[in-house]
Amino acid sequence: MPVSRRLAVPALLAASALALAACGDGAAAGASGDAGAGEQLSIVTSTNVYGDIAATIGGDDVAVTSIVDSLSQDPHSYEATVQDKLSVSEADLVIENGG
Repeated sequence: MPVSRRLAVPALLAASALALAACGDGAAAGASGDAGAGEQLSIVTSTNVYGDIAATIGGDDVAVTSIVDSLSQDPHSYEATVQDKLSVSEADLVIENGG
């Protein structure tokens, strides 16, 4: 499978999940114990590219944290920090790509 197609499928799935989450009834989410009215969905993304997409789709209803947040930072040389691991463990949604 070509690289562009392998990347397109997870990106499409993540965008679809965000779009479907935005269609939900906020009152129902609050009643089930999930994020209630006025609370933002916590999203952690692997890179700022995915973070920008999530922020654009989610708008004011999401709080996005990008692990690799600089265009000059090489994601291939990334090493997880304790803060990164904590952010991922507390996130409502994690968007990533790669191995």
